Amino acid sequence: MIFPLRLLFTSLIILISVYLTPGLYTDNLLTALGTSAVIAMVITLVKPFFLIIIHQKISLKIYGFTMLVACVFTVYLASIIFEGFVVNHFFAAFGLGVVVTGLSVVMTSMIPSE
Repeated sequence: MIFPLRLLFTSLIILISVYLTPGLYTDNLLTALGTSAVIAMVITLVKPFFLIIIHQKISLKIYGFTMLVACVFTVYLASIIFEGFVVNHFFAAFGLGVVVTGLSVVMTSMIPSE
């Protein structure tokens, strides 16, 4: 029950962030919803995997940076999948990654884990 709730909140965070971050454009609301759903799904599924790998291999200090890089990569991947979602430059994807990572940390502290 917690997974769909996290997915919904992450989608809302991304949907709002796409409209607030300069350098990111969508053709219409349907494209924005699809893009946010794909990005949220990848982030929600990849985050526990990174947490397990990094917790066992590397210091947790680098965890936030790794999630940020994964988020930026996911934004670029979503721009390839959806033609109506445009990323103008790296810093636009990086800005979205910072906003999503920061708000995800706040969301994670508010929603109990499974």
